[in-house]
Amino acid sequence: MFMKSNKAPHLMDIILFLSGVCLVLLSGAVQPRMLTSLLEALGIGLVAASMVSFLSRLADTRDETEKLKFLVVPKINMGDKYNELREKARTHDLMAIAMTGCLQHFIDSEKLLKGVVLHGTKHRLVFLGPGAEYVKQRAEEDHVELEQLKHRLGESAERSRKVYEKLRGLWKTYEKNRENAGSLEIRVMQVCPHITIFRADETIIWGPYLSYTQGFNLAAMKVEGETGGLATQLERHFEALWQQHEENWLVRFDQFNGPRLNEKLLEKLKSESGL
Repeated sequence: MFMKSNKAPHLMDIILFLSGVCLVLLSGAVQPRMLTSLLEALGIGLVAASMVSFLSRLADTRDETEKLKFLVVPKINMGDKYNELREKARTHDLMAIAMTGCLQHFIDSEKLLKGVVLHGTKHRLVFLGPGAEYVKQRAEEDHVELEQLKHRLGESAERSRKVYEKLRGLWKTYEKNRENAGSLEIRVMQVCPHITIFRADETIIWGPYLSYTQGFNLAAMKVEGETGGLATQLERHFEALWQQHEENWLVRFDQFNGPRLNEKLLEKLKSESGL
């Protein structure tokens, strides 16, 4: 009978939910730890997918353009997808605790920085500073040594410097085309971001930071749609933290001022991380 109601749980929701619970329970009884983490991530993803599927029917959704989709894979396996979307995007935002992978993409891909200098693409990146109070808590939740996490965050700062240097080299070559340039800015936050947000044009991929495992072991979720609902809430969360750390810029580039590096902040971050 419940199959006739759009607000009732479907059989597939129940199957996904029970399968996820079983995988989470099974993860506690297997070795090695890598397999445990994988089973936990898959289990959490299935449970979350079933809940969102049910809640999406329960809610009175008026914005038909918005689509919520779970990518039931750990975020650690999303690197290639992120890179693909980033290279195609006109506008791109990223908020994460550390972003060594993203910054390495900017270093390795000349297409990305040429897009900034020559084709008007815009990028905003913000990561957690190694001296933030939240770093200690996050290290405990990630089950890693505090110095190890600080080093990762310091590496994000160092790769930001490399992005600046590569951008500066391109700007010297193409400065005469400044009217076509876009923008790139990297900021450093000092608070818990709660979630990671990746936005490429109208596509948002996000995921939570939970207290029992590293964020990249958790499922990613995709939202598509121009206005309303969850997409707007995620955009407002990013904007709030972005504006809060306006003075904490590490790298800045625009068509009027060219590439700039906040050397004082860079040295502070390196000192806090032990680099």
